[in-house]
Amino acid sequence: MVEPVRGMIIQVNLNPTKGSEKRGIRPAIVVTDDKINANPRLPLVQIVPITRWQEHKKHIPFMVELIPDDTNNLDKQSLADCLQTRIIDYREGNAEELGFVSTEKMEEIDTALRRVFCL
Repeated sequence: MVEPVRGMIIQVNLNPTKGSEKRGIRPAIVVTDDKINANPRLPLVQIVPITRWQEHKKHIPFMVELIPDDTNNLDKQSLADCLQTRIIDYREGNAEELGFVSTEKMEEIDTALRRVFCL
């Protein structure tokens, strides 16, 4: 079982879903503070799902472009969809570590999350 940390990209199963929620098995970025992530009695983490690249979506303020590299281990250009954050129980979802986003990319995600949540 993976021990999630902020900025880690994990493979998760987001099913079941309703309506337009992101679904299926896909990579997602852990955005929860590590003080929360380290609590053994709280197996919940907030994630930002990663979705397929679409050129017209890269300028949407809550989307963050992700380019594959040796750190994130993504296999294709993608988008972090910061509007579709959700809580998952990483013990139940069989989360698997894929890689990490860079500090700079995490700052972009934080900015997008502040926009989404008016922080």
